[in-house]
Amino acid sequence: MKNVQTDRRYLELAPDPQAWPPGDEANGVGRVLLFALNVPGYYSHPARLLSLMICEDPDLNQKWDARYFEADTDFSLARCVSLIDAWQVDIIGLSVNIWNCSLYAELTRSLHDLDRRPLLVGGGQEVTNSVYDFLKTYPHYDYIIDGEGELPLRQLLLAWDPALRDLKDKTLVSGLVYRQNEQSIRNRPADVVSDLDQLPSPVLANMMPAGSDNKNGLGIML
Repeated sequence: MKNVQTDRRYLELAPDPQAWPPGDEANGVGRVLLFALNVPGYYSHPARLLSLMICEDPDLNQKWDARYFEADTDFSLARCVSLIDAWQVDIIGLSVNIWNCSLYAELTRSLHDLDRRPLLVGGGQEVTNSVYDFLKTYPHYDYIIDGEGELPLRQLLLAWDPALRDLKDKTLVSGLVYRQNEQSIRNRPADVVSDLDQLPSPVLANMMPAGSDNKNGLGIML
């Protein structure tokens, strides 16, 4: 993997409204939050990897300020909403798993009612190769990424229109599931990374330090 030497631990947000102070929004820099509700004691590798990927991508890091926030599944959803509202997020990527799917249904419903509502994008194992129509079952998601998310997320961020607060052209995003005339439309299959050396390493970026607390002791959710 790419040898990322810079310490990127600042990408992880603490549960504090002031943890992500106002930045370059006036200069057209958007805010994307990778969000994960985890089984107590576990990491979310996707949230860490995707936030680092955006930070390290020269085509994205001038347009997007990316961070990630993790909490256990017993964390207050009302507090999550309050934090997200304070951070003034433009796009939220939710890593959907069997243990947090129903919690995200509640969370997205509440986020949908915010005055400055973020774009809600679901990805992960529960929405990939599923027999269910997630946009119909969970109507508060704006989009689903079905498949590996690294390249589709990049495509989505490049297709974002700040004036519309939406995508300029949905067909530019591989693996995207979106609504059209009350029907769920699926784009071509998600593009995949051909060489893992193209991806930065959260380990080398000091985002997954070894330690003796129960998070590190139990392992990483892949």
